[in-house]
Parts: sequence; C-alpha cells; structure tokens
Amino acid sequence: MTDLVLPRHVKKVGNDFYYDPPHKAVVAGAVKRKRSKDYDAIVKHAAFYNDKYVEWIKVREETRRTYKEGRVTHLINSYLNSTDYCALTPGVKKQYNIVLHLWQHKRIGGVEFFNAKIDFITAPLVQRMYEQELKSGSRPLQTNQIISVHRSVWNWGIRHGFTTLNPFSHIKKISVAARKMMWQRSQVLSVLNAAFSKWEWRSAGIIFYCLYEWGQRVSDILNLKWSSVDLKNRTVTIQQSKKGVTVRLPISDGLANILQQQYKEHPCRTYVAPRHRSADKRDWVPYTIVTIMYHYREICEVAGIPQELQLRDLRRTAITEVIENGGDLLTVMMMSGHQNAASVSPYFVHTLKGSTKAQQIREFPSTLINPNLLKETMNDKFSAIAAA
Repeated sequence: MTDLVLPRHVKKVGNDFYYDPPHKAVVAGAVKRKRSKDYDAIVKHAAFYNDKYVEWIKVREETRRTYKEGRVTHLINSYLNSTDYCALTPGVKKQYNIVLHLWQHKRIGGVEFFNAKIDFITAPLVQRMYEQELKSGSRPLQTNQIISVHRSVWNWGIRHGFTTLNPFSHIKKISVAARKMMWQRSQVLSVLNAAFSKWEWRSAGIIFYCLYEWGQRVSDILNLKWSSVDLKNRTVTIQQSKKGVTVRLPISDGLANILQQQYKEHPCRTYVAPRHRSADKRDWVPYTIVTIMYHYREICEVAGIPQELQLRDLRRTAITEVIENGGDLLTVMMMSGHQNAASVSPYFVHTLKGSTKAQQIREFPSTLINPNLLKETMNDKFSAIAAA
C-alpha cells in the first residue's frame, strides 16, 4: 500500500482514502468529496471530478475575464445565441432582436452603448439616456419596452457571469395609460363595405373581417395560411406568435362564404390574404404590419373612419363584446388565447352591461325617494327664485 500513487486532491486518512478538493469548488457544485477504503473506487472518482475541477477553473477564469473586459455587444450577442433566446416564439424573437439594437449607436457616458464596457453601465447613466430619448421625441411606450427587454437580457447576463448588477432594474419609467379605443359595430361595417368595394383591397378586407370575428392579434392574421383553415368543418386553427398558444375557432357563415370565394378566385395557395407576388414571381408575399397600414389608411378615408382607431383595437373590441354579452373568464380565454386570468381581468371592468348586471344583482331600486316629493321641492325652489 505504501507504493500506491495518490491522485490529485486524494490523501490517506488512517485506513481510508479521502478525495478532498478545494472547498470553493465543492460549494459551487463542481466536485464532490468522497471517503472510501477502496483505492480503485477513489481513483476513479478523483479522475472524473478532477477533470470537472479543471473545467470549472477555466470557466471561472473566463467569467472573471468577461466581467472585467466584456462589453455590451458581447452580452447582447451571447444572449441572441443562447438557449433562452432560441426558446422564444418566432414573433417574440424578432421583436427582441429589433428592440435590443435600437440603442446600438446611442451614446452613453460619451461612448457608444454597444462598445461600452459592461461594468461601465450604471443605473444613473441608463436613467439619463432614457430621459434623453423621451426628450428627443421617442414614444414612452417604445422606450419603456426597450428598458424592459434590456432588463431581461441583463438578468440573463447575471445568471451567466457577465455582470453582477442590472442597471435596468432601477429605472423610473413614465407610466403609459392603457389603450382603450373601441370600434363601434357601424364603424366595422363601414370599413368592410369600403374594403370589399375594390379588388385590390379584398385581401385587406378579409384581414379586417378575421380580426373582428376571431379577436386575434394582427400579426397572426397577416400570416394566416390555408393549411390552418378547414372550410369543410368551418374552423380555423391559429398558433399565436406571442406565446405559442394554439386556439381553434369557428368560422361564421358570412366569413366562410368570403373565404370560399377567395380560395376559388385568388391564385395564392399559401396565404389566405396575401399582398402581392414575391420579386421572383414564384410565390405570394403576406402583408406586414407596415404594408397593411397603407391600405388601411386608404380604406378608412373612404369609409369616413377616424385615424385614431387602429387594427389592434379590433381584438379588444371582440373580447369586450364577448364580455358584454355574458361571456365568463374561461370563455374569453378560450377565444383570446390568454394563459392566465390576470391578463384578461382588465377587459372585465368598465363595461355598461357589466355594471348594469352588477346593479341588478344588488337588486338596486329604480328610485330611492318619492318622485312626488322631488317634484314638490323643485316647484318650491322655482317659486322662491321667481319671487326674488
């Protein structure tokens, strides 16, 4: 036994062999201590965890170097190649990518944001840049979104050793009132009639019709494909781009007739309501959020609809109409695709039918005073005024 060669971090304690790596590595979970009388078992254990220890040391040194020398661009690019980012839905990934690069060339503390060292970015500097953005005319909603996305990315950076602080977590943002614009049924009909009055607006009209009937997000309807539409059973299956939720919805008789005509007369067999052919003329191109607005403004002008109303307001209108007509929380969630009640609850407040129903539940009387008494009191008042 005296001739046995002890591996690194192994020592003899009495008749036992004890694998005792550095305490920091044990606390970090990189290695595990072991005590055994079996020499071969302890050698095997030491060989396995010594490799883990070397790997841990390298990662630790890389983390220290990144923390000391890393720049914002390294953090952003690492996140965009991470499993966390890849797990997002395509729509959210595209949105994150755009938002993260909006401040790429903005100057913070005299240097470009992406070229600044990570440990140079502080909450006061970010707060100042946020306020300068607002003063330059940027919309609070968009600027708040930039802060929120960066806060998520920097939290990811903390978990992966890029930094120990998140300067975006302490920013005081301007509160933005929730949008509450609603369409009237007459306005919807005016837009649809205008849209279907011209062939070149037909696809846009179908998009408007689908948005109002199904209460889905604009981006999901713009990219709706025929493969998701079952005209025989009159159902549509939509996988929402924001959360990846799949909803199955009925198709009304009116919309089914329009879709059947569209399928029969329009040559595109990919998208339900495409905009035009691609540059190589091989396929059709769907509308985007930007391109649909061109036709939307033209149609609204013909229909006499105020520009304040937006396409996204059709989703809110559809959900509110369900609630106004007695739909409960679960019913709304099955149509809208919301995954939790907190997201839907704002729709359940401040509706006329809802408040009327609440008063009926209270059995609130039509009047609390004698109408004759009110009439007599008012007559006395007018008589006094006349006498004066």
